[in-house]
Amino acid sequence: MGRKVVVELVCDRCRKVEHVAADAQDPQSKSTTFMCTFMGNTVTYGDLCTGCKEVVATHFADITRDMKKVTPRRSNETRQKAMAKVTAKVTGAAPAASTPPPTPAVVQKPAPSGLGEKKTDSHGPSQRP
Repeated sequence: MGRKVVVELVCDRCRKVEHVAADAQDPQSKSTTFMCTFMGNTVTYGDLCTGCKEVVATHFADITRDMKKVTPRRSNETRQKAMAKVTAKVTGAAPAASTPPPTPAVVQKPAPSGLGEKKTDSHGPSQRP
């Protein structure tokens, strides 16, 4: 009967328990798998399961990919508004000068008149009495 030495890892992102071969990772060395700092927020993962490694790698590749299109030119005022929205989203605070979106106009349809009128559609008058 063969034996294999494994290391038990608990994923720092999803808390899933995974067993990997001892030769694949040295149990004595706990190194950071992923660390990112953006606008003052830092995310650090020491151990990641296989699924989370794939997800983090995909998102990291998407974020760091070269942009093929040039972003549209914006005025300084538009750029400041856009940056305020992004900052508010990241920090969780409300934007400083947020204005509510315009309310759509409500159009009321006239009430149906007369009960004795013949109904017509694209095929001509209806055959109902």
